[in-house]
Amino acid sequence: IHADGRKPPLFCIHAAGGHVIFYQRLVRHLPDRPIYGLQAQGLDGEQSPLTSVEAMAAHYIAEMKTVQPHGPYYLGGLSFGGFVAFEMARQLQVQGDTVALVALLDTRGPNYLRRSPLPWLRYQLQRVSQQGTAYVWQRLRANLSPAKRDAVAAKLPDLTKQLGLDTANPNAKEIQRVVEANLRAAAAYRPQPYRGKVAVFRAAHEPVLAGWVADPSLGWGNFSTSASLSVYDIPSRHFEMFDEPHIQHLATQLQRSLDAAAPSP
Repeated sequence: IHADGRKPPLFCIHAAGGHVIFYQRLVRHLPDRPIYGLQAQGLDGEQSPLTSVEAMAAHYIAEMKTVQPHGPYYLGGLSFGGFVAFEMARQLQVQGDTVALVALLDTRGPNYLRRSPLPWLRYQLQRVSQQGTAYVWQRLRANLSPAKRDAVAAKLPDLTKQLGLDTANPNAKEIQRVVEANLRAAAAYRPQPYRGKVAVFRAAHEPVLAGWVADPSLGWGNFSTSASLSVYDIPSRHFEMFDEPHIQHLATQLQRSLDAAAPSP
């Protein structure tokens, strides 16, 4: 995405939509750091999507090493991409390599919502992966008031377009297969403990359902030692994090955490 810069590169993992185009918006805010994007396999329709977080991590590590053979590595991922970045860091650590930082960009881990019915949430993810976006709209219509339903309906075209699933996109079918594979992978992923620096960037304005309590660490406190886990609040909602002016706040906090994680000379 951006090959120039005197600082170590940042490797960014795709979100559920599979592409890495939105990471381009970081370039103007992080001009001194090379930025590489790891895009999902299968978007071209010529390869099958990878179906597990573990397989994606192993494949992306091999690709990353063609650019940077040895650590320390700086990894980041938005939403679903945070799962893969976290798993890449864990696998690299097992292999004896060094990871300076894992940046989880509003990635909601296990037990993010306390007292939440996790089996039900996994079931919903499976239904989404089986039936696609039509199931999401069906559930929204069943659970929202008419006023809120209209408000959500007004935003659906933009959201669908962001994911690349609008009918005007000639690759919509390929993208939907990638999205569904990523959702299945997310539902099946069980993170293992990781001993390394993790920075969580939380969309602070994202609403939480009444009666549920959101973990400030987005559920990652149980998988990383408290001394190596940092949480940064970004004044945005989930889908706004890479929009102006929110990306300015994200980039500022991200730059600070990347610089702070740099190994001592």
